[in-house]
Amino acid sequence: MEETESNKSKQPKRKQRNPSEWKREKRKRSIIAGESHISVKGELVLPKKIGADCNCKLKCYKKVDENTRQRLFKGYYSLKTYDEQNAYLFGLIKKQDVKRKKNLESDRRTCTYKYHVRDQGKEIQVCKLAFAHIHAVSFRKIRTLSEKLDQNILFPRDGRGRHNNRPTKVSPTTIEMIKNHIFQVMKSNELKNFLKEDKNKQMTPELNVAKLHTHYLQMYEPDAINMATGKFHVKIAFFI
Repeated sequence: MEETESNKSKQPKRKQRNPSEWKREKRKRSIIAGESHISVKGELVLPKKIGADCNCKLKCYKKVDENTRQRLFKGYYSLKTYDEQNAYLFGLIKKQDVKRKKNLESDRRTCTYKYHVRDQGKEIQVCKLAFAHIHAVSFRKIRTLSEKLDQNILFPRDGRGRHNNRPTKVSPTTIEMIKNHIFQVMKSNELKNFLKEDKNKQMTPELNVAKLHTHYLQMYEPDAINMATGKFHVKIAFFI
């Protein structure tokens, strides 16, 4: 009895899953907060800071003094998510039609954008460069938000990694066929032929995915099997 208890005490405790401590999640939080961090490539990224004076005819940095710029900068990077930051900037960009267009068939732009900062409920118009420098954001980010404004999107959401350009994506029809195939195998008398074996050649309750995949191709996609080489050329991603 004592040996059993001692063996239990010696067993290592399973490490608890803590996503908030993952490097990827810490990096995300640092990016949103504008703090220094190590990029995916292992490079040091310096913290965000307010850019230099735009020196434009609007005199943006005179209309928005140093204290106000610092307050706006800190307020922007105190937002907790990427979507919240986008929504904040999105609300400060206004679209306006061009006042006069001489040639209606011209390819030149038909609208322009006005940029503002909001301090104590009051909006102050600034140039695009000052808008980017005060919030320490790129022109690319501003252009992306402007394009969403053209599309009449009310609330811009983070679309990174959610594009539809996935040529190898398995169709819903194929996925349904795979599910039906698995259920048929599990209900059949041949189930034991698709179970994994342990080191002692004993059957385990775990399914052998490779055997299932081979059987699936034989039944539904025989053209995917190269009989000359004896190799199976996978045309779908099995068990996504």
